Amino acid sequence: MKKISALLLDFLTYIGSLIFVSAFILALVVAEKQHTMIIDLLPVFAVILGIMTLVFTLAVSHKAYHFFMGLFLMVAGSFVFLLVRGYLQHTIYQWWPFLGIAVGLILFVTGIYKYRRITVGFAIPALTIFLMGCWFMLFSFKIVKVPFSQVALIGGPLFMIFVMVFLFAFFLLQQKNKNLVIEDDEPDSFEDD
Repeated sequence: MKKISALLLDFLTYIGSLIFVSAFILALVVAEKQHTMIIDLLPVFAVILGIMTLVFTLAVSHKAYHFFMGLFLMVAGSFVFLLVRGYLQHTIYQWWPFLGIAVGLILFVTGIYKYRRITVGFAIPALTIFLMGCWFMLFSFKIVKVPFSQVALIGGPLFMIFVMVFLFAFFLLQQKNKNLVIEDDEPDSFEDD
């Protein structure tokens, strides 16, 4: 019975992801003025499957991957629905970095759900993705007037150097503080037991 439940959750997750990707592509391709029932219903189905995945996760599987995907499908489906229905003022071309912000927040919540506390293994990637979404949103809404291509040409190599220094410093910090290291006997965050 437990194997069937995990299979059902995986099926819901894959179908929900497929529906969300389809809704996102349709929102990009189809003009905002053309509303069809398919464009309106696909994000709603993604939200419903996200809720179902989240309920089954909390009741049956307790897997971090399923929890993450349930929350993501709910938030992303709601986001695409608001965009398609015209409740958000700008187009999807300006709002796309919001998905990065949402993923960062959902990853942070997933880490708390999995370990019942804030862990470095979830907090640092979540913060990184959240900040990248905020950074891209600054360019997407033209808050930063400099073209992104110029920033990428100059800031790209500097960003890579900063990341390398940060990772090296984090490695040294982990060597001195063993409580920052996740033990090998703990299962990986998104693997099935």
